[in-house]
Amino acid sequence: MRATFHHEGRVSEVSDANWALIIRSLAFDAIIFDCDGTLVDSTEAHFLSMRAAAIAQGQVMTKEWYKSLTGLDRRSLFVRFAEFKGGHFDIAKACQDSIAAYSDCVSFVTPIKTSVDLLRDLHGEMPIAVASNAEREVVNLSLAKTGVAGLISAIATISDGTAPKPAPDLFLLAAKRLGIQAARALVIEDSAEGTQAALAAGMSVMRIIEP
Repeated sequence: MRATFHHEGRVSEVSDANWALIIRSLAFDAIIFDCDGTLVDSTEAHFLSMRAAAIAQGQVMTKEWYKSLTGLDRRSLFVRFAEFKGGHFDIAKACQDSIAAYSDCVSFVTPIKTSVDLLRDLHGEMPIAVASNAEREVVNLSLAKTGVAGLISAIATISDGTAPKPAPDLFLLAAKRLGIQAARALVIEDSAEGTQAALAAGMSVMRIIEP
């Protein structure tokens, strides 16, 4: 996989073969992983669960439309969907229904091997956290598919009441829970929103640009 490395105001392109070397050479205090699109490929599971919630209200959500908004938190996505469709659409109900449906769709979630291998490689050398725009129960289900849930020291999710990415709040909360300064953390991300959030938090970022 290729990534762009954002560090001290500079951006460079790096391959996954060099990720661990870069991380160790710069001696970060902790690594914070995004979940969806970084540790797991959950696109199909999220789409199916959100489509089910839309169907429950007599609406149709296409995969093309959904994929165009990848990176948004659940509520923001359904707000966009309501605007797109027009008419009455119960956003709160759609959020609840899609979260409930996710457990039925989690079989479609697959680990992203390169990122999971990196996490395993770095475990024991530095604390590891996950910061996600998804809800805690959804993140727990997704992480269970990776086999590394027990290696994670802290988790910050939208369920903590923080503003979603691209606000920096989730990453700042993860750093606080790890007991480190934000500037000493490296974030592994795949989305533009997550990258923006991490940079706003004052962190370095490895943004995956080619899965």
